[in-house]
Amino acid sequence: MRYWVAAALCAATMNCVFMAAAGAGNFAVQLNERDREYRNTGTITLRHPTTGDVLGVYDFATGGFGRGSAPFGTYEIGAFRGADDDPHHIGPRWMIRQLGQSDDGQAYDPRLNETRTALELHSARHHAGSKGCIAVLGGAEVWQDFMRNLKYIINEGEPVVFTLAANQDTLAATR
Repeated sequence: MRYWVAAALCAATMNCVFMAAAGAGNFAVQLNERDREYRNTGTITLRHPTTGDVLGVYDFATGGFGRGSAPFGTYEIGAFRGADDDPHHIGPRWMIRQLGQSDDGQAYDPRLNETRTALELHSARHHAGSKGCIAVLGGAEVWQDFMRNLKYIINEGEPVVFTLAANQDTLAATR
């Protein structure tokens, strides 16, 4: 009897770990640079929550204006904001929150020794960067495709989490 209980517990645990790993891989960020710069670029890969198939790969930039790029860390996609809540005329977007912070849009920035606010995931529109937000490059058609795919992932019910970190491949190549 103990064997069956142990086997069932093991199977349930492996399934939970597999599901958590699958949820974490739906939104993957890869920076082009090995360090946090004033402006960083990279790609976001969106994957189907069940099959893992690639739904789209999108270029992005963070920083280049204002206080520079978003701090490295792990973020969760927060509330969606539409045109009715758009004082800066950015367009439809999602708030992002660094894990450990209390409110959407917040991330602790060790360079400034303070918490940044109003960080979002939005279209770059006509700019090649942002004031610290994650800005998807490529214009209106690319942004519409990105939004459709991200909404699909979000509607599956799993929290969407991603990590903004140094490009390890670039680090290994420079050693």
